[in-house]
Amino acid sequence: MAQSTTSPNTEVKIQDPNCIPWDPNNDIFPLRSQLPKNIPYHPDAPEDAAWTKANDILPNPSQTQTQHPVENLKCSIHYWSSPAQQPANSGLKEKAATGGISGRAILLDYWTYAQSTPGKAYDPYTGHPITFTDLLACAAYQGINISPASQGGDIQVGDILLIRSGWVDKYNTLTDDQRQRAANRHVHVFEPSPSQTKPEEGSQEWAGLAQDPLTLTWLHDSYFSAVAGDAPGFERWPSLETGPNNDGKGGWLLHEYILALWGMPLGEMWDLEGVAEVCRRQKRWTFFLASAPDIIFGGVSSHPNATAIF
Repeated sequence: MAQSTTSPNTEVKIQDPNCIPWDPNNDIFPLRSQLPKNIPYHPDAPEDAAWTKANDILPNPSQTQTQHPVENLKCSIHYWSSPAQQPANSGLKEKAATGGISGRAILLDYWTYAQSTPGKAYDPYTGHPITFTDLLACAAYQGINISPASQGGDIQVGDILLIRSGWVDKYNTLTDDQRQRAANRHVHVFEPSPSQTKPEEGSQEWAGLAQDPLTLTWLHDSYFSAVAGDAPGFERWPSLETGPNNDGKGGWLLHEYILALWGMPLGEMWDLEGVAEVCRRQKRWTFFLASAPDIIFGGVSSHPNATAIF
């Protein structure tokens, strides 16, 4: 029987509470295989990096599992490398201590859309860039308009964006050996040149949002309060070296804008399978989402401790 909680402005009917976990036993997939476990430092981190003291001293390192990185204004790409003398600037402790993240979430189920579109070639375990045009088509398939409400769309200021790329669904179908081979591919932040890759090992690639001006502008103008997805990087990994103005002047990352410039939380490797199933069954794509990051002084990411409520 549904329970109801009434507020002055809305009523939440709790019919399908849905935890958004990532199984801690999935350590067979070391996404950042260079990260040590259960030791409070990273051999490649700067000597004054706060992360050497705060980020991975948990039993299950957050950078290798479901996580919610938060803003860090000290560095744009490596957002974990704020000086250890100023760990409070990382933002995680403040975000958690002030009530975490909660509000209306909207799911774009790109995986279901891609599988339902005849002739569409898509594999979440390749570097497939999900463009803004792709997102528009996915939204139309779901019957929603992802323009901001000020432009006549369905996106409200403060919404939380969730994108299901299919990464977790495919992960669940792989053998341990297949998972290990995929994880052991070389890691590159930007698209590697042929001389940087070993054909027999390959380069670690994952589908995600495209690094292009249209996608960036949409994310900015929608005024999301947070974004998250089931892919390891949320954005296409590695980044294509096109430059933010498509001028070919070096690669760039959505992380730089989302975290460092906007101060917006970004979630990676969220298990959205249960949420997507409920959305399809109820034929609705919005719901209440609550995320309570761990309170870690000097931390820059946390397990999301998230729950979707329909």
